[in-house]
Amino acid sequence: MEYTKNKLPDCKIHFFTKLKEYLNTKIYYYGSVQRYDFFDESDIDIDIFTINEFSTINQICNFLNYDKNEVKHFIWKLDINGQVVQGYKLLYHDQPNNFYVDISIFNEKYKQNILQDQLSSNNLPFYSIFFLLILKIIYYKIHLIDWATYSYLKKKIIITGLGLTDDGEFIIIGEDRVKRIPFGNLFSFFN
Repeated sequence: MEYTKNKLPDCKIHFFTKLKEYLNTKIYYYGSVQRYDFFDESDIDIDIFTINEFSTINQICNFLNYDKNEVKHFIWKLDINGQVVQGYKLLYHDQPNNFYVDISIFNEKYKQNILQDQLSSNNLPFYSIFFLLILKIIYYKIHLIDWATYSYLKKKIIITGLGLTDDGEFIIIGEDRVKRIPFGNLFSFFN
């Protein structure tokens, strides 16, 4: 998971190389960038594990020129063993190169279980990959459906392919609110 299954353009490789060097840590890739349904328009999901989340968040925000108040604190129940983990998430848009990166920051103590959980989503059955490819062509290339429809269908294809009965959820923890977000609905996480 330290390398992508799909070849990335040089601008993306450069971005991740610089981020990894700046943080002096490994980056773990998961999601479509590790499967055959990856499109250039797809966001890239990464995990960063650290013994000090707050220091790493500060470093990332400094590197990206990103407002720390936009980083979301969440808890999440893992599918593989039911362990509840907490982490931090931010969505970065590299405007000059027009790509999105979904960055999750976790404490090192959760690393083994999170990587095992996410590895399962990298190994979807053939029929799930086939339907994801069709869905992504319809969304990214033909533009026949909106984001909400795309996100909903993508989530359903993935959880069905994984043999899950529900899609889990993130629970965002804030100073004045708790907001439940369905696991597969990334962009609503940041609204």
